[in-house]
Amino acid sequence: MECRAFDVIMKEFPERRALSKYAAKRLPCEIKGHMQILAGQEIYMDCIFENDDGGYLYANRDDADMFVLVASSGQGDEWLLKLSDNTIWFLDHGEWEEADGIQPLEICFKQFVVMADLLRQFEIKYPSPALKESGELLKIQLRSIKENLVWNYPFACADGWLDDM
Repeated sequence: MECRAFDVIMKEFPERRALSKYAAKRLPCEIKGHMQILAGQEIYMDCIFENDDGGYLYANRDDADMFVLVASSGQGDEWLLKLSDNTIWFLDHGEWEEADGIQPLEICFKQFVVMADLLRQFEIKYPSPALKESGELLKIQLRSIKENLVWNYPFACADGWLDDM
């Protein structure tokens, strides 16, 4: 399990797809080409890259114009790109109307793709409930992307990664 470079990960997905008019209009130029490649790809269990058509849960929020959807969890949660600074935010489907129902990961789009790839590797290597040692290894790798990512990742507590920290 290793943090692979963004460009290495992207080479695994050579096919481009057409984006919805909504996504093509809203996505920043530097991300649009990457999303043409990633849309429809499931990198790991909680990250399926989406082709935003404006009909997702976040679109019902008052601050929806600040974001564009880049991925979903497959369980109703959404990974959003904040357009003002190209950072990734998490929308909890159970608390989407609340002000704190949307939380920053404090990473950029490329770091998000690297994180998703790392979590995919983790799922493959440890398909059953993770051992304490494997969780420690994952925390080290996530910190190499961004020091506070372990704390900001919304599923960390549910998965037991923050135990004994």
